[in-house]
Amino acid sequence: MDAQTGLATGEVEHPGLAAGLSLALIAVWAFSALCMLIVVPIRRLRDDLEASILDGPRLFRRSLTRETERLAGTVCVGGTGNRRTVSALHTLWLVGLAVVAWLVTTSMMVGSDHGARFAVAEEGQRATDAVAASVRHELEGGLAGLGAVAAENRAMDDPAGTTEEALAARPIFRAVQVLDSEAHALASAGNSSASFASAPGPGITILNTSGAEPVLVAASPLDSGRILVGQYDIRALNDRLRVADSPISVVDGAMRTILSNVGYQAFTELANPALREVASQAASGHRTSPVAPEAEGTVLTAQRIGFEDATARLELVAVAEHDTAAMVFAHDATRRAAFAISSVAGGFAVVFLSWIYISAVRPLRRLGLHAEGVAAVAAGGVAPEPVAPERLNESGAIAAALNRRLVEAVRARTASADAFLSLPTEDPATVAMHRVDAIPTQRISPHPLHRRSRPVKLVVVAPPRGRTRTVQAEASR
Repeated sequence: MDAQTGLATGEVEHPGLAAGLSLALIAVWAFSALCMLIVVPIRRLRDDLEASILDGPRLFRRSLTRETERLAGTVCVGGTGNRRTVSALHTLWLVGLAVVAWLVTTSMMVGSDHGARFAVAEEGQRATDAVAASVRHELEGGLAGLGAVAAENRAMDDPAGTTEEALAARPIFRAVQVLDSEAHALASAGNSSASFASAPGPGITILNTSGAEPVLVAASPLDSGRILVGQYDIRALNDRLRVADSPISVVDGAMRTILSNVGYQAFTELANPALREVASQAASGHRTSPVAPEAEGTVLTAQRIGFEDATARLELVAVAEHDTAAMVFAHDATRRAAFAISSVAGGFAVVFLSWIYISAVRPLRRLGLHAEGVAAVAAGGVAPEPVAPERLNESGAIAAALNRRLVEAVRARTASADAFLSLPTEDPATVAMHRVDAIPTQRISPHPLHRRSRPVKLVVVAPPRGRTRTVQAEASR
């Protein structure tokens, strides 16, 4: 709301407050989702596994996390049944997408400030006006200084001293010369690149319309048809344009580029029709206002250089093309603060979610595969290698509990095989060489030498009557 007119300006009331509240809501939701779907299920699974080892088989508490349900289903007697679950990895992706959505929404909320764009357009016009005034001041100042030196040395007793004095008085000149009526140089100071076919008239003149750089000179008459000429330093004039943050150029009446604060080729015509139109309006003396082309994020400004003075005869116009997005960001403290907060929040979210994946989700998925191997031992499968706990956290506690469950499963299967061998023989005379498949042929040991040992074949030998049956182990050949 405009304070003077009371009209709506299209600005968002307190955009920073809205962004802060939305960040707080996203943070609370993300924390709740991660706790309910990752942290709490993992801790419950750890507690249930440790309790089942100490107190015997028990029912596991259900959860909505697919990885914990998978672990519970493999070690729980009878399984956990079918239930709709969500993967912990998908939960991380969902939280990451929510953070990205918040970043996009925040940029739209803070970036939809039409009042700020209008203020930036006015700022661009003021910058163009300042550049035009600076160029005019340098041109007029150089001419005035040259005229003051010419007035003091009109008799020209010392042409060389006069040129040195004029060059020292106005650093905007790259060279100062004294010419006679035939345009012959009587004295010169500095580095001149100008060649004169005839002596220039008093005032400021552009001597060429093509070439590597414009030859812009100021002239002040002396006695006896002589004239004091100063050649402007084009590089120094271009430096006056570099105070503007946006690309800005100075063109003549034919829309040829004379000066610019970016790389350019002298006397190149303006190719942008919108810029040409704005420059034409400024050259005609009409008051100009910022022009925003449709479907473009730019604002065009222009200002004539000189009014009813020596620079006016040059018909120079300063034209600029401003990027509204960059200027709004540079001039809007709220936008900069929102960008900083968004960058910090986004970076923290990436680090936090990566840490959760590395410390919790990835170990949990690996432990699920190990739990399936532990459950397969009871069905006669090959026992897997024990998994080493990587960290002293919930995942490490679950890994240790699964290792204890693995030891119990191997012991239970070995005990059942020993019980089978202790059964009495009905007909000892008919007992021959039998291979007992119930005994595992692979020892559970982390040492690699045991994994390369030969399988063992158990042979049952019929004893004489009245004696106890013995079991011999032979290495298979």
